[in-house]
Amino acid sequence: MKEKKIKKRLIIGSIVGIILLLGGIYLYKTYALYEEKKEFNILKGKVGDFSTSKDVTLASVIDGNPSDKIPKKNEGYIFESVSCDNKAEAIWDVDKWGIFVSNLTTSRTTCTINFNGVFKDLVHLINSSATNMEELLKNNEDIEKIIQNKEAMELIANNQSLANLITGNENYSVEIAKKFLSSTVISEEAKYNAGLPCYLFLNEKYSSFLGDFTNKMEKGVEASSYDDYGNGRINLSHRNTIYTKISNSPLNLEHYNTLEMYYHHYTNNTSLKGMTMLGVVPSKEDEWFDTNKWTVSNVEVFENTEKNTTLTADISNINDNQHLKLWFKHNGEVEAYTIYNQIYTIALY
Repeated sequence: MKEKKIKKRLIIGSIVGIILLLGGIYLYKTYALYEEKKEFNILKGKVGDFSTSKDVTLASVIDGNPSDKIPKKNEGYIFESVSCDNKAEAIWDVDKWGIFVSNLTTSRTTCTINFNGVFKDLVHLINSSATNMEELLKNNEDIEKIIQNKEAMELIANNQSLANLITGNENYSVEIAKKFLSSTVISEEAKYNAGLPCYLFLNEKYSSFLGDFTNKMEKGVEASSYDDYGNGRINLSHRNTIYTKISNSPLNLEHYNTLEMYYHHYTNNTSLKGMTMLGVVPSKEDEWFDTNKWTVSNVEVFENTEKNTTLTADISNINDNQHLKLWFKHNGEVEAYTIYNQIYTIALY
């Protein structure tokens, strides 16, 4: 009799234990699922074959709003950023349109990927059929529409990710850069702030982001006299003279490949020899007159001449802020002469 009671209790206890165990598992799963939907409401997946097989949840956000899917590459969305919790790190491959997650140390890690639809807005504004930036930049008609459309240029200038997508694309050529440079529907300051091609000097005016540049002359180490008439007109006299104009505000050159100046040179002295240099120099003032610190143009060497000249400097390897520097060095055979330089344009593209 005792043995039967013991067996009965064991059976009942086992059944109750099994029911409690199953109930606990069900409640845990239900809670976990609720929490994931509540917090992320996006996409649940497992990034396979990590050594510890940690679970990763991908949260997609489009134009600031949660989405239940990651947009396809050809849908016209631009990747903006990706971040993960639990100290995990992620890289979004724009070309492969996929994510690589590393430093996974715990399960239930969430990585949030942000996209925006500003590219779709751009193609809508110009009535283009392009589905990606490659297609857009290969279509000259689309480029012409953009640079003539104020709303389109303002959209690019006000969205850094879109501007970067244009200037960082492999199809972004010098010809396309100069088309953006020629656009007059937004200000040069707006183009510069977005890293788009812009004029530092145009129509006898210096752009405000150069700082106090307009009528300021800095004497070089051999300077003896000068006249600066502003508006891009510079009159120099006496031999062995170096004159420099310097931007008081350093320029952000990160998005640019070329610095270019177009100007007119004239002298009334038949024995004149000299050269002109255009370039940028680090922000330390003690380096401004050390030409070894310059990133310079192809130097123009002149002798008894009057002509229009374009000087260009390769600044593609400069990623920090630097000052603009302009150097006219004139070495004459006589004691006095007059040099006239009329600057037409100074540009970044």
